[in-house]
Amino acid sequence: MQANEVTTERLRRLAQVRPRNGGKVLSVYVDLEPSEFATPPARATAITSVLDEAERELRDAASLEHEARAGLKSGLERVRTFLEQEFDASGAHGVALFCDSGQDLFEALKLPVGVGHKAVIDDAPFVEPLAGLDADSRFLVVLCNRRVGRLLFGSADRMTEVARIESDVHGQHRRGGLSQPRYERSVDNEAMHHIRRVGELVKRRFGQRALDGVLIGAPEETVARVQDELPSSVRGRVAGRLELDVETASPEDVVRSARDVMQRIEREREDEALARLREGLSGGPRPAAARIADVLEALNQRRVETLLIAAGTTAPGRECPRCGWLGVGGDECPADGTPTIARQDIVGPAVQRALLQSADVRYLARREADGEPVVASQLDMYGGIGAVLRF
Repeated sequence: MQANEVTTERLRRLAQVRPRNGGKVLSVYVDLEPSEFATPPARATAITSVLDEAERELRDAASLEHEARAGLKSGLERVRTFLEQEFDASGAHGVALFCDSGQDLFEALKLPVGVGHKAVIDDAPFVEPLAGLDADSRFLVVLCNRRVGRLLFGSADRMTEVARIESDVHGQHRRGGLSQPRYERSVDNEAMHHIRRVGELVKRRFGQRALDGVLIGAPEETVARVQDELPSSVRGRVAGRLELDVETASPEDVVRSARDVMQRIEREREDEALARLREGLSGGPRPAAARIADVLEALNQRRVETLLIAAGTTAPGRECPRCGWLGVGGDECPADGTPTIARQDIVGPAVQRALLQSADVRYLARREADGEPVVASQLDMYGGIGAVLRF
């Protein structure tokens, strides 16, 4: 089998997984950052290290019942086979794998950035590091000249070409005589038909999709035409133009050319969310919650629209194994009286709950403005977590 890309839908599906008969899930993360693991021997060493850690986790999990332990041991062997014999590491900066003790789940995800080595055994897939990749951050790049149209989709870390159109447009050269103007009009009409086809493809594939930004790569004389042919929902997201060879630029070339613009847009989204958080906490029209206890209560009430977490934030808490209630204390669930389970870090279950509620989960990395840490001054004062609420 092949490793899949990280998508919001896959994250939400994983967040819903609960093994039957009280089973467990093994989550394995392998860091393959090219700067550290560029060669096959280095990658093999990294894989061996994580598999050894997973074996230790399995061996040291004293509370595992025999059936669950046997199921996870079998799952670990499947993970080993996949990593050592099936996984294509080209273009990957990391890989995440999930299997359960009932052998109903086996999912492999190729990661656009490394998230470190880790092996976790728990009641559900450990998806918190994947939410940190900002899976909802999506950019569309439209590359188009008079003959070729290409659509690339992704983020500031990785772009994938998802569609390509080639049209048979005659070359625009001089024929001479009275036929020259007619010939040039014909060529121009063919080119406009091609650009219109590209716009129609964008409408079919992305007209109903929420996009963070759209970038256009086209010859100067074609840019305006390309933009005019985009559907209005996409045209309103155009953020700039790229200087690239439309026909030969690789996805890596696109990322290098577009990264600064994409990162600027992502920072603007973060700043907008932080501003909405401050406004809501100050009594503005859109409510907000801050600190772990209030955020968990909002998640229990399914009110969270955007969950904001400062990178590295952890907090202890408790979870109800029956209804999924989350809180910072209480031996019994206030909703149904079920004994709750202590969680060393309740942020992970909070992320899972937010994904299940179709909330936007944003991990805010440390960055500075005018020498002052932006996140530390705005989220850390609330314990590193806040939420913009739907109501």
